[in-house]
Amino acid sequence: MSRDAAIETRMEWMRSENRFAVFVALLGVTAFIFGYEAWQAFAGAPFESHLWRSSSVATSA
Repeated sequence: MSRDAAIETRMEWMRSENRFAVFVALLGVTAFIFGYEAWQAFAGAPFESHLWRSSSVATSA
């Protein structure tokens, strides 16, 4: 295997690893958001205290 082919193989492996890392990170963020929302709902917090509250919605209500 030539040096250029070895470098290209390594770069392709890194690209696939980075895609997997981004996927796992997004999955973790999504799981955190849903977990936080479920925890807030279970604790009986009003919806205004949840993660999705925006200031425009809160002030117009």
